[in-house]
Amino acid sequence: MKIPLKTITATYNINLLKYDSETGKPLADSHWDILEKFDDTQLDNTELDRKPDAPGTYESGLGNLNQTAWGDDEIVFNYSGNKGVTESDTNKYNWGNDVGSQFETWDDPYRDPCKRDDNVTGRDGLLYEIDSSGNKSETPAHTDIKGYTYHKGYCTGHPAPEIEYLECECEEECDCEEINQQLHDEAWAAWYEEVKKCEKLVEEGGFFHCIEPGDAAKEAMEADRD
Repeated sequence: MKIPLKTITATYNINLLKYDSETGKPLADSHWDILEKFDDTQLDNTELDRKPDAPGTYESGLGNLNQTAWGDDEIVFNYSGNKGVTESDTNKYNWGNDVGSQFETWDDPYRDPCKRDDNVTGRDGLLYEIDSSGNKSETPAHTDIKGYTYHKGYCTGHPAPEIEYLECECEEECDCEEINQQLHDEAWAAWYEEVKKCEKLVEEGGFFHCIEPGDAAKEAMEADRD
């Protein structure tokens, strides 16, 4: 199982100049609190804000384990069902939302969610950040860096088990056949348990699962990310 994580960031800069409305000259020592209200409609028709309690509708891709004779150890003989990537609506859930929405919003215009924010204009009328003492620094204001974390997982497939069968050298009747059949059944049962674990992750959301070994699940996840 692989767990790729990617953080996408965007930087928002505000270069504000304040002038005296009567004289037209730059106005110094004017304090500002820059607010940006997130427009929820930006999330319409997207899957960016799915919640952990509603990851989506699970569409199972789990097949059945077939009973075959020992020595028949190809996936196609032992497993019936879709061997490609499980296409479930839950693939769209993002583990980056496990602790809640990644988008800060507020509804009450009188409750500022960013109380520490205070900027002041300089003698040139340009808005500057304040330092720890509350005085104007040399850094023009205002900059916000917003981030969104894409965090999902995928499996690299489930190769057929490599089974070391008993080499029978008995000259008389023995139980070698029974032992080899047991080795076969146990190995494929363990293989199937790993398949079910991956399908469980698909059900929980944000995971791409594929039976055939290779990069199919990785490519599906990268297409979803892009």
